[in-house]
Amino acid sequence: MPCSNNRENELWQQCIKWIKSTGVLSTEAEFDKLSDFAFILRDGILLCNLAIKLCPNCIYSHEILSQYQQSHFVCSKNIALFLKACRDHFSINEVFSEDDLLELQNFPAVLRLLSQLSRSQKSRQLGLKPFPEETILPSKLPNREEPDDDIYLNLREQYEQQQQQYTEFDNYSVINKQREEEEERTGQEIYESICSQKIPRNRCLPLNYLEFTPTNNRDHCLKELLDTEISYLDGIQTIIDRFYNPLRFYLQSSDFLTIFINIFEILGLHRKFLPELTEAILKCLGLVKEDGDEVLDKNWVAQVFFKYKMNFTIYGLFCSQLGSSSRRIEELERVDFNYKRIVEELGKNLQFKLRDFLILPFQRITKYHLILENLFKNTSDLTEKSFLNEAYEAMKDVAVYVNEMKRDQEIIGCINTIERSICDLDVNLLHYGRFMFDGTLKIAITENGNSSKAKQRSVFLFESMILFAKREANEGSNEGLLS
Repeated sequence: MPCSNNRENELWQQCIKWIKSTGVLSTEAEFDKLSDFAFILRDGILLCNLAIKLCPNCIYSHEILSQYQQSHFVCSKNIALFLKACRDHFSINEVFSEDDLLELQNFPAVLRLLSQLSRSQKSRQLGLKPFPEETILPSKLPNREEPDDDIYLNLREQYEQQQQQYTEFDNYSVINKQREEEEERTGQEIYESICSQKIPRNRCLPLNYLEFTPTNNRDHCLKELLDTEISYLDGIQTIIDRFYNPLRFYLQSSDFLTIFINIFEILGLHRKFLPELTEAILKCLGLVKEDGDEVLDKNWVAQVFFKYKMNFTIYGLFCSQLGSSSRRIEELERVDFNYKRIVEELGKNLQFKLRDFLILPFQRITKYHLILENLFKNTSDLTEKSFLNEAYEAMKDVAVYVNEMKRDQEIIGCINTIERSICDLDVNLLHYGRFMFDGTLKIAITENGNSSKAKQRSVFLFESMILFAKREANEGSNEGLLS
């Protein structure tokens, strides 16, 4: 029989193989050492996604906190979400503690729980092969104090030594990239499905445009820009007609505003934008003849985007609040049966749900500069290229602005979560500047030459305040102690 060390070395590798088989871990990720694998699990995000893969809706995606500067608090929250899902949805009562993974105190317990998950009914229903490969799961993994268990004894030390290099760790980048790509892929599929629909012939467009077939890449780009804009506006109109207007009479005003944000304002913007864009593109395609300055004719499309650049900044509000919108929709679906029934009825015969439709504006506003860039590349006239390059830069600025507002809101969301997690905290953490760091410290108080026993405290560093908190033993929450 192989020694314990070899057996467990095989076990963590089998665990990686199983996780990859679920699809939540990229096959590109390679792990030469156990410490590499342990680091990937520490933020809890991969574990939460694993639980969702096995049991959809056991964790709501909006509850998972994005990693922010390797935040100890974020890791702890996500691990707690995963452990709760294991207890509530997989009926696994004996789970590892947060510190077993977060502080790498007992990684065998982490492997044991993941092995139990691999043998759950939900995993087997997906046709996944459990690990370890033996028929009977070992009842107990080796104790981390045993001499032959060196693989775990030095795990924490290895992590601390390599923490700096892990900030640039390839596997971590691969997994973050995979997560971002999956979210983008979902949004892209919704966007393409809605915005690539064929324009009906009853649209108020010249017959020569409806019958127009591009003969070169430039004309194809122009037609794509107009066709997708028409379909996009139709998609926004669907949100208004099928959900916005009916739910106005059912939802409380606060919920209505949280869910739809400023979607009606976006609709109004594009009702003005589309006619001007249509006229400009028809002229560029030579489908509408108009006497005028030849240079101005080459500036038609670019000029429309210059004119509306500042108007497009209203997307910053919408996109930054999209997470809150999705969260409120999920909450109402959980607690309000009538709301869920009404929304399902309103969305009957539609390809997507309300939450999916609301992704559309973010997808569109981040596509304009890409379409303009493609148009620029396929335009030969130097004067027109110059105008298009300026339009591209303008819309790229808008996309950057929108993404920055979205990221700022995510950071604010993290700070708000910290506030909610600390009992009896009567301060607004947003008033204390940028959130810079969090972690744990051991603190001992010295008085009259006598030092108290060192106690572990959570610490949150803001620009103008340091917040200390202790773990609430019974509740698992934090009790705030300000210093």
